[in-house]
Amino acid sequence: MPRTLPVSSLLAISIFSSGIALGATVPYGAIVGVETIGLAPATYAGAVFAGSLLQVAASMLLGHLSDRAGDRRKLILFCALFGIASASANFFFRSKITFLASVLALQPVAGAMNGQIYAYMRLFFTESLGEKGEVRLSSMRALLSLAWMLAPPLAGWLAAERSVFDVYALPLAGYGVVALIFVGLEVTASGRLASQQPKRAADAGPGRAIALSGLVGMAGYVVIKMALELHALTLPLALVNDFHGTTRDVGINAGICAGLEVPFMMLWARLIGRLQRETLMAIAALIFAAYLVLLMMARGTMDVFALQVVSAIAISALVSIPIAYMQDLIRGRLGLSASLLDLSNVTARLLSASLFGVMANGTEYLPLFEASAAAVCLGAGLMFAAAEVGRRAAVRSAA
Repeated sequence: MPRTLPVSSLLAISIFSSGIALGATVPYGAIVGVETIGLAPATYAGAVFAGSLLQVAASMLLGHLSDRAGDRRKLILFCALFGIASASANFFFRSKITFLASVLALQPVAGAMNGQIYAYMRLFFTESLGEKGEVRLSSMRALLSLAWMLAPPLAGWLAAERSVFDVYALPLAGYGVVALIFVGLEVTASGRLASQQPKRAADAGPGRAIALSGLVGMAGYVVIKMALELHALTLPLALVNDFHGTTRDVGINAGICAGLEVPFMMLWARLIGRLQRETLMAIAALIFAAYLVLLMMARGTMDVFALQVVSAIAISALVSIPIAYMQDLIRGRLGLSASLLDLSNVTARLLSASLFGVMANGTEYLPLFEASAAAVCLGAGLMFAAAEVGRRAAVRSAA
């Protein structure tokens, strides 16, 4: 194997491959668990809930270990191997036991992989590009959106033409590609970073506490993410019930938004460094609130399709900028900080599911968009507050 590798290109392939692995299976989890192998809906929901909590625990533990070890390549490979095992279990054995083992034991570790890939990418791009490294990191998130745009239709074709279990061939390939890439980065000098040397035990403590501005910003992100998740839960149902569309319209709408997110991510990346990240996220949140207000005024599916331009402008910022933002919350603990994104996303997902369960009545879903708009405005306010708290803290420290 050559001693030098095109690391930037390989990292791009790895994040795209991880997106294929997730994008191919997440939309079909309930179909496999409930419709195909016959789990009770309550059992499936309980397994997913427990798996989400276990993923947070795995992510926090691996983040802590990565900060102690310094070198994240072995941990990423470890997670990828769990992903291969999870996909293989469902692809080859196709039973309730293997499905539950995948959800509860294998996928939680595999799900922690992306956070560590982003942490490794942050270090690599900072070393190679300096201050422009954060811009490149945000741009890389567009590859995940591209994968999510391509993987579900391909998985749907496999499920329709062969078997729904054949969908797991895609994550098997995706995690396999990531594993091969990080084996290559491990055995060559190309993947070794100057900033990832092992730390002494005395230097591997919990690190500095999160600053007040970071805590406020993290709370703002959780509220904004909750609004995004509530919107994602509600929109397919509203398209069919409130806007009198079809299930085909649901797929078209998702494809429009995912396709538009990619170029808008590139545009938002250019603004990083010119404005505070909290301010950028707050602006994007207010754009999303405007979209929700317009959505409630829509008269049919064509109006909803047209509004996805506005939605994509906002969502492209709200899924890319938080990556680097969370990585900086605990200074000197990049791995543990990266796991905060998983913690925030799972918290937001659970809150949105609870709110959906309380408010959804099965016939009309527009009131849920009102709740989402209110939540995203609250999140924007918290982000503006975090920016102001951070500005004042910087002034005090400079005085």
